[in-house]
Amino acid sequence: MTTSNIVQVDNEITLTNKKDLNRTASQKAILDAARQIFAENGYDGTTTKAIANKANCAEGLIFKYYRNKQGLFTALLIEWHKYNIDQLQNLAWHPDSLEDELLEIITWSFHQYQLSPELNKIGISQRFIGNQPPELAKYREVMIAERADLVVKRLTHHQQQGRIAANIDLSQIYLLINSYALVKVVFKNTSKQKITEHAKGLVNILINGIVTNAASGVKVNLLCSQ
Repeated sequence: MTTSNIVQVDNEITLTNKKDLNRTASQKAILDAARQIFAENGYDGTTTKAIANKANCAEGLIFKYYRNKQGLFTALLIEWHKYNIDQLQNLAWHPDSLEDELLEIITWSFHQYQLSPELNKIGISQRFIGNQPPELAKYREVMIAERADLVVKRLTHHQQQGRIAANIDLSQIYLLINSYALVKVVFKNTSKQKITEHAKGLVNILINGIVTNAASGVKVNLLCSQ
């Protein structure tokens, strides 16, 4: 029979296996240490030994839980993705305002990259130099598709209400927003104080357009029917 502990969380009593508790604590320590060291030293400059020392655990535990350094790095990206999906699913819903809906989505997109800009920079560099493991490449596609689906579902309501032109591919709107946030945060180091300013700027472009009809003085809107 395994030893169990009673754990109180938010006034709820649950029976938890002691071995599972130790594993969870060890994995959390490893992930926390890896996140910090990857951010400081980059992928090539990080060793599993340094992570183990930082996490105050045996290096063998890293191999046991994650197989190798790449498996650990992948686990960090998965953790990041799951957190951001949870945040996206719980964003405030703005069924009567396309402008507020776009601002909500764009702000979320900025915040997701600000959580782990260095990890994303490493992942992108691996992809560009062709050093991305097949399993990570596959999972990255799943991550992108899952986030895109949730954003498209939010925007579909506004398209059905006539606020977005019927011929607009909503998945392209997601890619535009995601790419803009990625560049601004990961490569331009946009501060938290500037997020709202940049988010509102992109909303303005999407809602009001960038081209003016010289003859009529009417702006050509990027999203909405003319």
